[in-house]
Parts: sequence; C-alpha cells; structure tokens
Amino acid sequence: MSKLLAVLGVGLLVSGTAVAAERTGSAVTITSTSVTANWKESYVKGNVTFSATETTAGTVEASLRNTKTNRLIGVKRFSVEAGSFTNSIPLSARPVPGTYRLRLKEFPTGSAADKNIVIPAPPEGVIDVAYMTSTKKGARMKVIKNAKIIYAHFHFVAAPTAKTLTFKWQKPGNPKVRFTGFATKPYKTTTETFVCVKILTNGPCRPNETLAKGKWYCLVMAKGRVVKRQDIRVT
Repeated sequence: MSKLLAVLGVGLLVSGTAVAAERTGSAVTITSTSVTANWKESYVKGNVTFSATETTAGTVEASLRNTKTNRLIGVKRFSVEAGSFTNSIPLSARPVPGTYRLRLKEFPTGSAADKNIVIPAPPEGVIDVAYMTSTKKGARMKVIKNAKIIYAHFHFVAAPTAKTLTFKWQKPGNPKVRFTGFATKPYKTTTETFVCVKILTNGPCRPNETLAKGKWYCLVMAKGRVVKRQDIRVT
C-alpha cells in the first residue's frame, strides 16, 4: 500500500510541475495604448484602452499606477484567448495628470508587461484642494455663522496654460442674478480670494455687516473655463 501511495505522489508531483512549466512559458505583450480624458471642474471621465497579445488562454489582470506616487488608480481582471485582444481600464474621477504605468499580468502567476502612459492635464489646469475659511489663516469650514467675510483657498496640482486666474463669487438666491463680484490674479500654485460687503466696489469691507444667509459659491476660472467650484453655507 505504501509503495502505491509513493507512486501516486510522484505522479502528482510530475503533473503539477508540467502545468507550472507550461504557464511559465507563456507571455503577454502590450502592442498599443490610447488615453481618453474629458475634464470638467477638476474631475475627469475617461479610460485607458490597450491592445495586447497572449500566447495562452487564461486570466489577465490590468492595473494602472502612478509612477511618481505608486498610487493605484485602477485594476481589472478578464479572461482572454490565445492571440490578440483589446480592453480598457476606466479612470477614477480624481487621477492626478501625469505618467502612469499600465501593467498586464497573467493571473495569478505568469509573465507581465509594462508600458507608461500619460494622462494629460486640461488647458485650464487641475485643482486638487479647495476649501473655505472665516479668516485668512483659519480652519477649514463647511458652515459659517454670521459671516462677515469668507476666504476661498485653492491649490493647483496641474498648472493652467493661462497666466491669469479669475475668481467669480455667487451669492445665495436666483442663479440668474446672484453674481456678486469677481477678481483677477496672476496664477500661483496656491492662491486665495475673499468676499465681503464693501462700502464701494473697490473699497474696504463694511466691518459690522454680515453676508446674506444661504449657500455661497466661488468659481476659479482659467482660459474661460471653470477649474473648480467651491461652496459654503452661511447661517
């Protein structure tokens, strides 16, 4: 009986080795890639499409990772037959424009192929951080009670092609008539603007007058497009 088990064990070992060797001899190759990225107010919709070849049928895992931060922004597994195939990975809403590594790997083990792709920034740039405060150096807030002044802060992760930014404030009320003022400033990576009730158009703020209650908006614009829209509620 022990001799029979030993023979069976050898048979299983040889069989397993043959399967592993067959998988190791396979190969996946990326032949082409393309990127579709449609930006709106610092959010993107799109995908990375790729074509590749595989020498054996099986499962392939596709992943997309930022080459600078190593952050994974997309992963997908799918079955393929031997030969050529095409597939895609959707972009997350907030990838940072830049260089990403597309990797196709035989799953769970096997060969892999890498190719760098570039997610382009839109001409208006991309803002990754936006928030409001009640003082210039104050804490981030979502609601301000009896606000006399509101500061809006923005950080660009991708610069616009324009050298000038426009900040447009909208007060609560009818969207068609709630424009309340705007300012222009030279582009800086980190920038801020504020709104208050002024004595004159370009005069100082009225020190004791509060802003209208409701939701206020600040729009950052470059190249005629809205880069980011940030809001806060005044109570």
